[in-house]
Amino acid sequence: MSWASKRETTRIEDMAYCLLGIFDVNLSLIYGERRKAFSRLQEAVLQATGDLSILAWMDERPDCPEFTGFLAESPRQFARCSGIKTTASDPPQELKVTALEIDLQAGLMQLRKDGVGHQVVLDIASTSEENSLGIYMRKMGGSRFVRWKPSTLARFRPPPTKLTSIRKAVRWDARDLFDTTDSVIYDGTRDSVRKKTLFSRSPDMDGPGAARLVQDSRHTVLRMTLRCQPHIKVELHQSSPESHWDPYEQAFSCARGTGRCWSAWFNSIQIQIPGEGLKRFAFFISCFFWSSEEPVIVFAPFHETYGQHGEYQLQFALARIMFENWGEADRTISSAFRGHMLTLEEQMVFDVERRNELVVSFEKTREMVPSLCANPVLTICLNAEMRTKRR
Repeated sequence: MSWASKRETTRIEDMAYCLLGIFDVNLSLIYGERRKAFSRLQEAVLQATGDLSILAWMDERPDCPEFTGFLAESPRQFARCSGIKTTASDPPQELKVTALEIDLQAGLMQLRKDGVGHQVVLDIASTSEENSLGIYMRKMGGSRFVRWKPSTLARFRPPPTKLTSIRKAVRWDARDLFDTTDSVIYDGTRDSVRKKTLFSRSPDMDGPGAARLVQDSRHTVLRMTLRCQPHIKVELHQSSPESHWDPYEQAFSCARGTGRCWSAWFNSIQIQIPGEGLKRFAFFISCFFWSSEEPVIVFAPFHETYGQHGEYQLQFALARIMFENWGEADRTISSAFRGHMLTLEEQMVFDVERRNELVVSFEKTREMVPSLCANPVLTICLNAEMRTKRR
């Protein structure tokens, strides 16, 4: 593709048709389809080879949009890609290419940057100058993705060859093609990849609403905010179901109005206690029917008797339950805590030391957040404070 990036043809369609022999694929010649011919060529190459390096193109136009499909509009967008090589020994499993979508199983990475959420990167099993490459993408409503920041590629050092545990995040240095340094967290091994749906192209990406493509694709959003004392640190360890979790916005979203849905967070609070070191207090939050007018919010502490092993067991069980199966999620959670769940009107109290205790409470609001969604957003606010024990 990079070799053909400087070629000129009389008809736009011939830019794609003249490459059929090089890639050894067949296409029907349809003059009048213009740029769609090049999209069909990429779909045919991807379907025939499974080589994800064909997604490693860059749009260097000054007016490059923020969001695009995963397929290039022209060979010119491959001009800087001559040094890219594929490293995949086998094509992605369950690869399916349609007119608007690409369904495949592929690994994801998450980049932390400047205190915002995690930037999601698709691992395309390709390298350039001994660095692995990935593609920035954003999750739309539900479990579909669009390409984000198409003017650049994520570039990072290859992860260690032995990754045996999903629960132990492996960190290494990363930089994109413009030398922006980030910290990368690998989200699972190649044996633990999950199905992803990528928009190859969409008419909405060329219209006046393209700038709000992600926000307008969401019917409703659920998020959690924090209101804590400065010395109290809250960490999110896992969110379920993963299919509707947006790591960048740190929120759940769904694409259509459905009252039968669920979500869950696994969290912990860490406090430095003088003379005793760091203490960890784990707890669980779940919200049912959060896209309806009357959501049900429950939470519970992971007591010492429950143990970290039981906490991991619940994480694994919920990770296998789909977004729509709220009944199964409800039974699993109720069984894990044996009915000892708290409601929104109650508080969690943790014994920190002889004189002090940690009090955790929640409150919910619905408010307009245009950067997240066109409709009101359900916000669960976590309040955590240390206070002297009452005698």
